[in-house]
Amino acid sequence: MRMNRYMRQLEAIRLAAQEQEEALLKSIRTDLLIPFCDRVGAKFTAGMGTWMFRRGESTQHSFEHDGPFWGMSKMLYVLLHAESAYCNNDLGSLMEDYTPASYKEPKDV
Repeated sequence: MRMNRYMRQLEAIRLAAQEQEEALLKSIRTDLLIPFCDRVGAKFTAGMGTWMFRRGESTQHSFEHDGPFWGMSKMLYVLLHAESAYCNNDLGSLMEDYTPASYKEPKDV
């Protein structure tokens, strides 16, 4: 009986952390990611434990850099790579995709 109580408490803690982190992700996306993508004309895609930016023929994956690229702020770079509080992924991989209105898909060669 005690075990069930502790497991319910643990699940409540996890759920609270997840909800707080999801709110933080929305703020990071709105305040930092979207303005960056709009400024450089890059599409952001995330999922399956990774994320990337695409601009023209150039694709920048989460694992390819030791620092910011395309004039990205250090803050955005660090936050995209920060570890999630409730799952084994970085925050960037949990972020919702974004495609700016100015983005043009590259033409097949």
